[in-house]
Amino acid sequence: ENQVLHSDISEHLIVITDDELQYSYEPGWNIVSSPLELSSSSVDDIFDVDSYCFELFNQYGDIHTCTEDVSNPIEFQVSEGYYMVSENEVELDIQGQVLNEIFLIDLDDGWNLVGHPLVAKILVDSLQVIDSSNSDNTPISWDEAVSNNLLMPTIHGFSNELKMHTPVNVLEPFHGYWIHASRDLQLMISPHIYEESF
Repeated sequence: ENQVLHSDISEHLIVITDDELQYSYEPGWNIVSSPLELSSSSVDDIFDVDSYCFELFNQYGDIHTCTEDVSNPIEFQVSEGYYMVSENEVELDIQGQVLNEIFLIDLDDGWNLVGHPLVAKILVDSLQVIDSSNSDNTPISWDEAVSNNLLMPTIHGFSNELKMHTPVNVLEPFHGYWIHASRDLQLMISPHIYEESF
């Protein structure tokens, strides 16, 4: 009979996190990203390069490798996705600012390798799109953008277990995704309450 009752008085998402986060990636191929606005974009600063040997690629051909110096070093940035390949588990150890407001990702015409910029999971259906050709820049829903042929209907992640790209319904922190836009757009990611039942 000694019950304690709690009630929710907010309709807003509450996320409690630190400004230093770690995440371990399985051996093999992964698409990785940062859910923090980083204090350093140097791969050497955010990965323990002395303990792990891996290669990191962005969509522009830049590379980080543990075996040789490269002329176009990668700057690890929030909202960008990167392919990582390794023979062993690799730990990402990042420090930076937690993003807790609406975040805009610029999408170019064609395929874009993006990173999920928030520490909370986001439903793809909750994403909004801003089309600069629309004079008032009013965001439209994901479904409306797909119906208007502004975006392909699916976002693709990479399954390390299946070793293939797969459509996703949820964007997860520390992961990157491929999204196709029919012209230059902005993807608007807003924190929201996510129910695990989806």
